[in-house]
Amino acid sequence: MHILCQTLPSGKHYPFESIEVKPMTFAQVLEYLENVPDDKKNPIERYYFDYCIVKDEDPNVDSLLLIDMEYVIYMKKALTVAENLEYNSEIECPRCGEHLHYHVSLAGIEWNHMDSQALMGLDIMFGGQMMTVRMPTVMEFMEVFKKYRLYKKVTDMRIIKLISLFEQSGMYLQKIETMVVNATYKDVAALFMLDGIYFNFVKPMHLTCSKCVEMYQPTDREIFDAKAKNNIKPEDDLPEELMYQLKLEHGGIEIGLEDVVSSFFRDINENNSLTPEEIIPRKVREDAEYRDVYD
Repeated sequence: MHILCQTLPSGKHYPFESIEVKPMTFAQVLEYLENVPDDKKNPIERYYFDYCIVKDEDPNVDSLLLIDMEYVIYMKKALTVAENLEYNSEIECPRCGEHLHYHVSLAGIEWNHMDSQALMGLDIMFGGQMMTVRMPTVMEFMEVFKKYRLYKKVTDMRIIKLISLFEQSGMYLQKIETMVVNATYKDVAALFMLDGIYFNFVKPMHLTCSKCVEMYQPTDREIFDAKAKNNIKPEDDLPEELMYQLKLEHGGIEIGLEDVVSSFFRDINENNSLTPEEIIPRKVREDAEYRDVYD
């Protein structure tokens, strides 16, 4: 599979047309499951392993912008799970513990293109001074990242990626790290804004939890507001369909692409097993010799 550069989320024009992506083999998946650290215990090494599996396949990955490399990683894992990039999965509802089943089409997930001005870089007031931020290339990011792999002073990948946005991070890493980690007041708002501009490219998927919907009882205030919105008199009952709509707003969960990707290889085994039509049992004669069911 070749991912055309024009479809990558940054919208940047590269000197090459595409990035090659192949599904991982069974041996590679086993190696991944056995050797890659849990993303909660060691997110740094997991991120580096993901980088290596796409870099080894296509050296042009180093020339991509960071967000484009992450897109390539997602697509490689998705292609490993399902040839058509579609599969079934489940996640636990954080409110009631119900297991919510959902269908994923990775090809259908919308990655918004980066704003053209953000792509060129932004000057932002941070830490009491004007600083330049831009989306780093994978090569630039890895220069910063390798120091965190070595010293592990900061292990939160979200923080490390934000640090790498600052143009001066390569030369003044300690200074930028301190400013980001210890940010307060307006600087906190600036970091959230930068995270949204440069790394938030996928709209979360909403899963409705029928158990939460059934259990939830709208408040009097919610019912009153719903009546006012729909021009219903306060003394009249709220129609069942509007009551159900109110309950729907309080059940379920928003899941992002990270939640989907974290369960990729589990889903191969648990949610994409072979169908009965793909497994034909063989019959055994009394003399214990095997024969096909069609004999």
